Amino acid sequence: MKTSIAHNHPQDVYTAVLDSEDFGDDDALHAWAEAFMANIDQQKTLANPDWDIIAIYWENQFLNKSVNDIESAFTILEVGARAGNRHCAAVLGAAIIFLYSRRQVVADGLSWLARAAEEGVTDAHYALLRWYSRRWNANDLRDYEDVDLGLDSCYEPTKKSPPVPFPSGREDCIRQAWFWALRGTVAGCKLCAEKVAGFDLPPEIRYSDIDLLRKAAATGNPSARLAYARYAYREDSSAKERRKAADTLRELAEDGFAEAQLSYAMAIESGPEDCRGTTPADAVKWYLAAAENGLPEAMRWLGVHLEKGDLVPADRNKAAEWFRKGAEAGEGNCQFFHGSILLENAQSDKDCREAARWIRRAAEENDVPSAWVMMSRFYTTGIGLYVNRKKAAACLKRAKELGWMPNPDSL
Repeated sequence: MKTSIAHNHPQDVYTAVLDSEDFGDDDALHAWAEAFMANIDQQKTLANPDWDIIAIYWENQFLNKSVNDIESAFTILEVGARAGNRHCAAVLGAAIIFLYSRRQVVADGLSWLARAAEEGVTDAHYALLRWYSRRWNANDLRDYEDVDLGLDSCYEPTKKSPPVPFPSGREDCIRQAWFWALRGTVAGCKLCAEKVAGFDLPPEIRYSDIDLLRKAAATGNPSARLAYARYAYREDSSAKERRKAADTLRELAEDGFAEAQLSYAMAIESGPEDCRGTTPADAVKWYLAAAENGLPEAMRWLGVHLEKGDLVPADRNKAAEWFRKGAEAGEGNCQFFHGSILLENAQSDKDCREAARWIRRAAEENDVPSAWVMMSRFYTTGIGLYVNRKKAAACLKRAKELGWMPNPDSL
């Protein structure tokens, strides 16, 4: 029969379907597993399908939180894993990494999961993705300390499983999480494919393995296709590559993918010759679509073009409205522009304080250089805040650290 296994852990859910014999009911399976565990000689001759059943059995025990003897469970799963059973390796690895936090123990669990993933256990990719993602998103790195999570030290690493280095820090965690998201997508893991869109990565991580990204894009995953198209649409690409990338961006944009709508708008604006049948004014159409889909960065660019009137007729009122929406969504430049407009139209001290509040958010929350410069002026003049020469100097220093340079004409 086909037996479905659901592995549930706080914030982690994944399923597997394995072939197994029909034992009739759970009691029969339990009795068989218990008898097998007591028979060491039988363990040495067990066939691979029988080890699959052992993996199913212990997966369900962990699922139901009915494992009374964790040490025995780990011991038998490791026997199966060492016998070459990939599902035992997956269950063992997942149990280790989600029950322990000691470095040497977790590293062993990561190794078993990596082995299972390499041997085709799709769900192992997702378990690895989730573990690295949770460490990457953790408020602190206490998970890296050599302490157990309230369990007896019943499992010790063997040092014989395939080596997977324990993550060295946050950047390594995000890199590994992205790697396993792509690997899982290529392997057909739907949960991994769903997670690809949630990564906001610097280029050095997103494009660290172009071949893997290309394979993930070839599966049809929209986020992977977008990431690869963005990579292909660069200055040193050939005209053919840029046109192909632009076609991908257009297709994803027409499907309603907000990030693709923004990227396609930027492609039209920077190289309309690559985006066949478009004019620069079409860029605003796609900026608007992305903004209406809730993308703060698109709100900023739409506001900029409406303010400047370079691609469409200028409309300062509409520009101000999009800057306000972007500011409320947390976009730093929109916060600065919105605050600047409020300051320009201020009629009272209360209006100045409200303008300063938005500009302060742009500085302190998003490190916008111009916002730090404006904060320096607020502390110098007392407009919107109060006079504090020391803070004024500190704000100007921060602006320069971020690359701001004074305009000679304003000196």
